[in-house]
Amino acid sequence: MKHKKIIQLGITSLFTLLLLVTLALPVHAASSKKAIIRYPKDDPNAVNIYLPISAMQQQFQQSIQQQLPDQFNQSIMDQTKSLDPGTRTLANQLIGEVFQPSATLTQLTPEQGGLVSTINVGLFPNDPNPLSFSMLLAFNKINDHAAEVDASAVPGQPAPPSTGPQSTFDVGGFGTLNSIVPTPGCGNSALKMNITPSQAPPPQGGQGAGFPLVIEVPAAAFQAGAAAQGNMQIGAGFSAQNIQISLQGQGMVVNTQIAFQGTQVGSTMTTVQLSAANGTLVGTVTNTQVNIGGLFTLPVDAFNQTIQQQINQELGGMIGNMLNVTSVNFGPTADVPCATPGNMILSGTAAGGI
Repeated sequence: MKHKKIIQLGITSLFTLLLLVTLALPVHAASSKKAIIRYPKDDPNAVNIYLPISAMQQQFQQSIQQQLPDQFNQSIMDQTKSLDPGTRTLANQLIGEVFQPSATLTQLTPEQGGLVSTINVGLFPNDPNPLSFSMLLAFNKINDHAAEVDASAVPGQPAPPSTGPQSTFDVGGFGTLNSIVPTPGCGNSALKMNITPSQAPPPQGGQGAGFPLVIEVPAAAFQAGAAAQGNMQIGAGFSAQNIQISLQGQGMVVNTQIAFQGTQVGSTMTTVQLSAANGTLVGTVTNTQVNIGGLFTLPVDAFNQTIQQQINQELGGMIGNMLNVTSVNFGPTADVPCATPGNMILSGTAAGGI
């Protein structure tokens, strides 16, 4: 009878462990009592960060494998602490010998309300009948830098061991969080975060560094940055005014009005090729067409250098040193078919922590 009771305690320990294992996310585990911001508005000039399903599932599984032994042992101690010392020692020993749990995150599926997480927990190696359950994980914004992770039952399936607020998902390393939503039907994307990038560089090598990301930069953001720049002095009395930046094809077009000592004398159209080099997004001026009266000669080399420098500063500000860039594309891609046509799509890995 005592052994049967001890085995029952071990099974109870496993059930209390299930939710902890499932929520072994790259997050700061602490339930928040702050009010959820129900209808956050995106900043139209901010960037969208897409977190891939495959990378999230792999990250979660690694966390599960790392945390499962300690969580299981702690769960046993919590369940047996009310027993007398002799029985508690015997219970801990028997449970440890009988149960060698393993947990596998078998599926992570984005749906309208969140991510459906399905996990199997075996009581011992090669368990032919592992315990299995699913839960819906919703990510709700609670402040400018974090979302609360809330667990709920999946309709038509058994309720998970626990529901409600479970942990917080901190994105402060990226910038200001405007919104975070699941992305069902969007290729390999699980979540989309709308972020106003921080100009401060993220901590290098932090938790989450190297995590694959896709960043979508709205075309409108470039024009907003150009408008904020104002006039650019080129030298020899020339300045570029009313700078207009647009994304076209696989690159960028910059139109300016040219003034000489304050008087408008012509205009330019400059094409800029975008590429990834050494983890950085780089703009390179490939051609400038000049339309200026015969009395003036624009120093084109100085103009191109100034435009190129400004473009690269603008590109750095758009992604806020968040990403080690590996490729640049435009419009919807196979990975993020839900991206807006004409926007710039950057793929790479997180430079700092998630």
